[in-house]
Amino acid sequence: MKKTAVEKQVIEFIYEQVSGTPNENINLNASLKNDLSLDSLDIYEIAMKVEKEYDISIADDVLGKWYYVNDIVDTVLDLAE
Repeated sequence: MKKTAVEKQVIEFIYEQVSGTPNENINLNASLKNDLSLDSLDIYEIAMKVEKEYDISIADDVLGKWYYVNDIVDTVLDLAE
């Protein structure tokens, strides 16, 4: 699985979740809460999309460790191998 493809898909999921945030503000180093104003429900909904897209299961304790966009990408890469 190519990291760039995962990055692009994760950013697209976040873009769909965050209305009004220009796509250029969503990058791998963006803070989910501070930069993108995502709350725990938003993060959970993104996790559901990621699980469905990549046929993986993400534990709740992993979701609690998602602080940046790159954390989501790393989770997908770790679990989808």
